[in-house]
Amino acid sequence: MAIDKIGYSPVSFKGFYTDPKGSFELACELVGKPNLEKKFIQNIVEPLTHTHLYDVFVSGNITGITNKEGKGVMTIVYPGSFSTDKSLGVVYDIEAASRRGLRRSSEVIPTENFKNDNYLLHIIETAKNIVLDLEAAASKITSEPSAKIATETLEEKTSKFTQMFDREI
Repeated sequence: MAIDKIGYSPVSFKGFYTDPKGSFELACELVGKPNLEKKFIQNIVEPLTHTHLYDVFVSGNITGITNKEGKGVMTIVYPGSFSTDKSLGVVYDIEAASRRGLRRSSEVIPTENFKNDNYLLHIIETAKNIVLDLEAAASKITSEPSAKIATETLEEKTSKFTQMFDREI
């Protein structure tokens, strides 16, 4: 993929979308850097082509997460730190209309391939990590046998929900 022309309609790679402003900002980061562009395609775009619930959307230098219907779910405020506090990042949760920190809720290991490249790519990678984590957690929830869910005690269900939904930093 070569990003060298900016159009008037959103650019899509299935799971990763930009508007013309986002395409321009991305092009600015990748122009003249074919290895970085290849790394971007392999580490961000390709994994997002397999998502079923969420997409990453870039508008200018703002990166957000949308559901598959295109409704905004959250905007990335800044990336987390996997080495110190195991957080995925801080987001602005659109539905709750507030900022909150997200921690991993699945066994998916976040990547930090763009931590030292530039801020826009690092933020996009943060959004990808959050999407993959949310999808893996949702998959785990739906894969539990119905019989086990039906027989959980109040304490077991409370503990399960605390582990699943407690993401505040």
